[in-house]
Amino acid sequence: MAMALAVAGLAARRMTSISDPLCVSSSFPDFWARLNAILPGAAVSVEG
Repeated sequence: MAMALAVAGLAARRMTSISDPLCVSSSFPDFWARLNAILPGAAVSVEG
């Protein structure tokens, strides 16, 4: 759900915030890095 809403949030007019960005690590650990590779600056820095 967080990944889908993060992508949908790219079209938002305001900032989109994911309260627990590390929740995607169990199913797609590289999600934020790949999103940032596709759209630099789109993903926030996530510290584990």
